[in-house]
Parts: sequence; C-alpha cells; structure tokens
Amino acid sequence: MSVTVAEAAELYGQCKMWELKGVEELKHLSLDQMAAGYNGIGADWMPEALVKKITKYFSVFEPAAFIHDMEYAYDDDRSRDAFKNANRRFLVNCLACLYKLYCLTDKRLWGGIPKAWALYRCVRDFGWKAWEQGGK
Repeated sequence: MSVTVAEAAELYGQCKMWELKGVEELKHLSLDQMAAGYNGIGADWMPEALVKKITKYFSVFEPAAFIHDMEYAYDDDRSRDAFKNANRRFLVNCLACLYKLYCLTDKRLWGGIPKAWALYRCVRDFGWKAWEQGGK
C-alpha cells in the first residue's frame, strides 16, 4: 500500500502532535522517504487490497504503524535488540493512540487494547525477516 507525500505529511503531523515515541528520530527523513517507507498495517508480502482493509480496520493505530514502518525501513541497526525495541515502541504507541482518542469510560479504549496487543504479537513473532531486510 503506498501513500502520497501529503498523506505521509498528515501521518507525520499526527505522530508529532501526539508526541509518539520515536517521532523525533524521523526528522532526518524527507516526506518522500516517509511516503516510500510506509506500507500500511500489514506485511510487505500481503496483497495491497488486504493491507488496505487491515489498515482501515486498525486505523486508530495508523500513526503508530507509520513510525514502526519508518524504523523497519530506515533504521541502521539491524540487531535483535533494535528489533525488540522497535516492536515495543510500536505497542506503546498503539496504546498511546487509544489514550489520545478515547476517555477511560469509552468502551472503544478497552476494546482497542487487546487489538494493540494482537498487532504487537504479530510484529514480534513474524517481523524478524522484514527487520533483517530493512528498506530493501
């Protein structure tokens, strides 16, 4: 799934506004690089139509996925520790997205927490190969 430079700018702005973890590390990237590095919520090998559906379903987490994709695409450190840290930051950012959008009495917050953990488990358990390959 590709995004336009304008869509990348909007996502980057959302990440900055919500002060998500890792957003400061994106300052050196151009908006063109950001647009190229973001593939939506889903793996590179998935059909684009499926990634679009998954991204729409989990749209609340899209800013977190944006930072996560930038790390996967452009981080120079391909160690196991850097992989774990990127994935933990993804979980923290997913939860932050929920807390920014919903109050504590909103059932969407509580329904979103297991979804955030499920996405985290996916990247933790199945993301190593993509991490190793980086932006290739």
